[in-house]
Amino acid sequence: MNDQELSWISSADACTHIYPEQVQALVLQDISDKEKGRVAIAGTSFSATLLCESDSCVLRKGTMVKVLGRRGLTLLVSPN
Repeated sequence: MNDQELSWISSADACTHIYPEQVQALVLQDISDKEKGRVAIAGTSFSATLLCESDSCVLRKGTMVKVLGRRGLTLLVSPN
């Protein structure tokens, strides 16, 4: 993720928090650029939104992803 994308996330929502350390999550429900999905961290399920440089990115159930941050209670994830 580049600086322009990070500044867009930060300015888009005052409740957005970017995680400085890398956190991994398991996709429980497919996530696309058009639909939220669900991921699990340490056995806890969270709603997740995809951040991807491609226009047609899809993260399939069973895939490990990077958690970049959160917006409210929704995690912001990207492919590994």
